[in-house]
Amino acid sequence: MWFRAVFGSLPPSYSRPPTRRAKRAAHQSQRTRRLLMENLEGRSLLAVDVLTAAAQPNIVFIMSDDQDMETMQYMPRVQELLAAQGVTFENSFVTEPQCCPSNVTALTGQYAHNHGVLNNLYPTGGFQKFVENGGDQSTLATWLQDAGYNTARVGKYLVEYPEGSTYVPPGWDEWYSTYDGAGRYFNYSLNENGTVVPYGSAPEEYATDVLTNKAIDFINRAEADDTQPFFLQFTPSPPHADGVPNGPATPAPRHAGMFEGAQAPRTPSFNEANISDKPPPIRNLPLLTNAQIAAIDHEYQTRIESLQALDEGIGQIVETLAVRGELENTYIVFTSDNGYHLGQHRFIGGKFQVYEEDIRVPLIIRGPGVSAGVTVEQLAVNIDLAPTMAQWGGAMPDRVMDGQSLAPLLAAGAETQNWREDFLVEIFRHLPPSQNGDVILALRTEHEVYVEYRSGPRELYDLRTDPYQLQNVYATADASHIAALSQRLAELAISTGDPPMIESVVVNDGSAQRSMVNSLTVTFDRVVTFDPGAFMLQHNDGAEVNFNVDASVVGGRTVGVLTFTGPGIISGSLADGSYMLTIRGDHIRDLVGRQLDGDRDGNGGGERVDAFFRLFGDSDGNGDVDWLDRDVFRTAFKKSAGEEGYLWYLDFDADGNVDGRDNGQFNRRFGQH
Repeated sequence: MWFRAVFGSLPPSYSRPPTRRAKRAAHQSQRTRRLLMENLEGRSLLAVDVLTAAAQPNIVFIMSDDQDMETMQYMPRVQELLAAQGVTFENSFVTEPQCCPSNVTALTGQYAHNHGVLNNLYPTGGFQKFVENGGDQSTLATWLQDAGYNTARVGKYLVEYPEGSTYVPPGWDEWYSTYDGAGRYFNYSLNENGTVVPYGSAPEEYATDVLTNKAIDFINRAEADDTQPFFLQFTPSPPHADGVPNGPATPAPRHAGMFEGAQAPRTPSFNEANISDKPPPIRNLPLLTNAQIAAIDHEYQTRIESLQALDEGIGQIVETLAVRGELENTYIVFTSDNGYHLGQHRFIGGKFQVYEEDIRVPLIIRGPGVSAGVTVEQLAVNIDLAPTMAQWGGAMPDRVMDGQSLAPLLAAGAETQNWREDFLVEIFRHLPPSQNGDVILALRTEHEVYVEYRSGPRELYDLRTDPYQLQNVYATADASHIAALSQRLAELAISTGDPPMIESVVVNDGSAQRSMVNSLTVTFDRVVTFDPGAFMLQHNDGAEVNFNVDASVVGGRTVGVLTFTGPGIISGSLADGSYMLTIRGDHIRDLVGRQLDGDRDGNGGGERVDAFFRLFGDSDGNGDVDWLDRDVFRTAFKKSAGEEGYLWYLDFDADGNVDGRDNGQFNRRFGQH
């Protein structure tokens, strides 16, 4: 492979020494937690089993900074140790391409309009905003800590995290953070568990290496006393600019000049020839000069050189997990907080735009049960990261999340999973001192990007024919299509969370034959509670059927079983005919109060209606009571309950005997369909 010629040989494949989970299981066998939901206003009282620590995996969450997709080719260890051993998301995105709001989204699973950190700078964003609105009291870290995890964050935190602060946010057992969110590579300080520690300019004080060593030290100490799982968030600076929002990075001295002469990718949108279709002020940008292009190439070179220390560090983390016997028991997530543009659409360098270069990010996951060397096409978004890791850890989030767990996409059969078709991108330019910047909202579907600027302009790109977003087709698009996109964008812009869904409705038929319906099973995608009136079952003549609902939790999902009582019910089974089951979304809620999405429109509320038809005597379930069913009836005729050959579903009057009266009932049904 090409990268071997550049980087030399890679670390060998790691084999797993004998597992140490047995010790963890013995120590934590009594740690099963139960969450009791109060029986309020008739809601079901349910007990939810949470994973014991013995079943909990370790989680390593690695987030680079400002990394665009083009640079992934320069990280061979990530490719070999993560991508080749896990799942790569071909279409992975962030909902706001800016450091602070994106980092908060990763910790909360929420869009920026829900977590309230709208940009990098106070009062509408930044570290202080997150603290003031109470956001850091409920994050992935607090949830996993509550679930029994040993937690550590190593690297950058949020923009405007004040220099010299000793503040450690809730949820972190160990804390090693740089300051201000625009980390420096030399001559910096770390908050190390409440103590400010300065570092200088010696080669061994290169920030990425220092942070890597602290991450490895945490893993070693956590596994030396292997009594609880650990969660490590590793957030080094590469390839972010050195100490400023945008600009060249600083590579480790050993990597400086490694890619001398490298050029930023010359995509069709690089120094775009015609930008008259773009909104102001973009359309007024001049063509890049030769000097600007040279500066872009230099910045690109420093970015890919700075990534080499991170790539090496990830290899060392993987090796440490392997040596400790925990690699196969650890999920590793690699992504970036946002992408980065370098010359596209005449932009010099940066992020904070709605174009693909800024919102598209790498995402690779390896771990227990994850397919190896697989690429999936579904839309993954950074709102999905917290739900995914919370599910792995058996944690109970106490805030409404907009994302959904990526777990269904990580194993075999991912291509068959129903998944989102769109998501929201939002940019809030309410920056100090004026606080009057534009607000940009975009709808990213599987093949389009539709953009609305509060100041007025609109953009629409068809990515199937225009992947580099060279031609804004808003002015020529069908008006009805624009209206539909705008309506969907408006819905997402005020959305408040991913609602629970129905996974399946199963009609359970009597005995081995599909002749008498004795129950209905409704399975939800998470734990939910039912209000009175959540279900309604009607015969085709309009009569309502009485039933009881038995709710249980299986594998983190509520399963409701409806059994029937009252007039017209024979031995617990429905009379023949057509029925309609209605499930009311506004009467069913998950643990944080979100209503069921009954009509699958992406929002809570709505109804799901399932119709089914059954006939008594239709023993083979083919929709007819015919000669084949007559033969089955004859084998059961004159048989009583307890005798071999007795078929209760042919005992129409439920007196314990299949006799002449049942024969009359069968004959009346004969020929029906």
